[in-house]
Order: sequence, then structure tokens, then C-alpha cells
Amino acid sequence: MAEYLLDTNILLFALQDPGRLSAAQTNVLTNSSHVFKLSAASVLEMAMLHRKGKLMLPGPQSFRAAMAAVVADAGIQLLPVRASHAWGTITIPIQPGHNDPMDLLILAQALHEKLSLISTDSKFVWYVPHGLVLTLLWQVRASWFGVVWGCWLGLAA
Repeated sequence: MAEYLLDTNILLFALQDPGRLSAAQTNVLTNSSHVFKLSAASVLEMAMLHRKGKLMLPGPQSFRAAMAAVVADAGIQLLPVRASHAWGTITIPIQPGHNDPMDLLILAQALHEKLSLISTDSKFVWYVPHGLVLTLLWQVRASWFGVVWGCWLGLAA
């Protein structure tokens, strides 16, 4: 049984724009033999997006209930942020152009908990030599060609 940590963007795509995920991506995310975890840091990111009006979910009182329902319906386990995860961010080399503290915290959790990280963010490739197991899901839409390319590396089917 493979265990994965979902990057925030994967859950956002699934919630807001499921059509943005390819069939291969959807197959990985709906494989019942996989265990999926979501960082409390991702919940914080989504709460901040909701506060800023960039994530349309029910109002502040029901945001928690809505997120809990989404997580429960999908069978996703919440991964709390521990001090050991925060301390782990100190040893991660910061790559040029990638200084998002939430990304670093999620990365530290994946490394500490020995979870494969699922993301569409290609910046995480930089951390593979440092021990990150990465399942990179992305699609590039080249609208000027009218082509959608689906690319994925390291998928565990």
C-alpha cells in the first residue's frame, strides 16, 4: 500500500477545476489501494485563500465543515504539523526562486514521514536528490497550439 502526501494544489484542482486533472492523474488519485494524507499546512493555505476570496467555499463558519467533509468523503487522512516537521525545514536547501514557507513545511513533512509527495509543482524536482520521493503530476496547456500535454513522472499505479 503506497502512502502519499498531497500538495495543496492537487486538492485545489480536484475541488475547483477537476477537468484540469488528466485521466491518468485522476486514476492515481482515486486508486483505493493508496493512502492519501493532507498536511495541516495545506488546510492553513486553503483557509488563507478562502479569507482573501480566492477560494470559493462556504462562509467562515462552514469552511471547516466543508473542508472536513471533502477530506472525509475522499478518505484523506489529516497530517498534523509537528515540531519535528518545522525543525526539518532548517536542513532543506532553499532552491533559487522557491522560498514558499508552506512548500518547505510540506516538503519537510514528506521527508520526515517518508511519504511520496504528489504535486503539480515542478519546483519539487529540485529536492529529489535530497531524499524526496516525488510523484509529479502536471499538465501543460499550450493554448496557442490547442494542445494539452499530460506529463507524469514516478507514478505508482
